[in-house]
Amino acid sequence: MILEVLLPMLSTTNGTIILMSTPLDRSHFFYQAYNSTIWSRYHFKTSDNPLVTKDFLERQREFLGERRFAQEHLAEFMDEENTYFPVKLLRSCVHICDSSEGCAYCGINSGKLTPSGDLYAGFDPGGLVDPAALVVVQRNNEGVSVKNKRAFRVVLKKTFYAERRANSSAEVAEDVYTKYTVEVSDYHKALHFRAVIVDSTGIGRPIVEHCKQLGLPVQGVTLLSRFQEEIFSNLKILLEKRQIELPDDLDLISSLNCITVSRNRIGGYMFDHPKGSHDDLAYALAMAVWRAGKGDPVIIKMER
Repeated sequence: MILEVLLPMLSTTNGTIILMSTPLDRSHFFYQAYNSTIWSRYHFKTSDNPLVTKDFLERQREFLGERRFAQEHLAEFMDEENTYFPVKLLRSCVHICDSSEGCAYCGINSGKLTPSGDLYAGFDPGGLVDPAALVVVQRNNEGVSVKNKRAFRVVLKKTFYAERRANSSAEVAEDVYTKYTVEVSDYHKALHFRAVIVDSTGIGRPIVEHCKQLGLPVQGVTLLSRFQEEIFSNLKILLEKRQIELPDDLDLISSLNCITVSRNRIGGYMFDHPKGSHDDLAYALAMAVWRAGKGDPVIIKMER
């Protein structure tokens, strides 16, 4: 309703729209607007109302529990109970520039500078409903041995949306995926990836073959549950150790934050995401940093 009806009504009037809501769903437009710098944001807790007593709030805390109380009366966006990447963890790894003039990473994030060095890409083709996604990470070869150096940093993210939703025929879908793969190839020609990891599950297999035809250093992986656990566990450890640097990008943070986890009957992990959210950037990042962490073979020549 907001995107389809209300915002288009302002296109010719330069009008104002005011959104008010209890913070609930992170996949909703309200969350995007609240976290965008182009909107004026206001945060009010129930305790800001002088008519509400402390006794009432304490009873509400007891009845609702801490989680619902924080949402209903402190006006805080809360993670899903089974969220794998809590937003607090993600925010702790977001780049904060200590220079008033910006730094090299700020230049990369703004598009003013071109990333270079050891670059690894993850490409999730998505599906006929979900978007495709490309994430590129830069590996710092000095890694954790240098104080305050991150082992990896995200230097590019790209989401491929749209036209395939209008027509889901196999022929149209193939044309769209071909276009996206060519775009990935263009990025490779400009940036020289050391490796491109592609989800070859389902529709991904012909995409991997097309990448090979285009000369990409491609590696196809099948995202079965065990491999999902491996790449997401690896990413979470890097985040917890502050060894990966993220741009302050809402789409990327939301994609990671929407990943949920549960256990199956034999103790394994099953990953999912709520309806209406998109996990493609999360998978692309997890694949890229997993491959980047493996490094490249080193040849040591022995002198006789």
